[in-house]
Amino acid sequence: MRRRFLPMALALVWGCSGAAGRHAHHADYPPRDRGCAVRVLTDPGPTQNIGTVTALCTTEDTRDVCQRELLDQVCLLGGDAVWEVEGPALVDTQNGPRQRMRGRAVHTR
Repeated sequence: MRRRFLPMALALVWGCSGAAGRHAHHADYPPRDRGCAVRVLTDPGPTQNIGTVTALCTTEDTRDVCQRELLDQVCLLGGDAVWEVEGPALVDTQNGPRQRMRGRAVHTR
């Protein structure tokens, strides 16, 4: 009886702790619509980190178009600002060359 209980208990604890950690920021900052206002910060100051965002754009897209896609990804995560923006940089993908931009989505306090 003890042998069967331990794996079940560990699975329950592991499953519950993983779900809470993955979705904790969504409860605080629900997704926003594409096109929402997002500030690009050089110094984040007091913010809450939400996560990394990435935009893949075609090689014909302008920097502004690619950056807007990056900002839209921030909106979808519930952020209102982004910092540590990198790119666009040319990368090879399964679908051919693309421009990639990255940043860190945050919510300002």
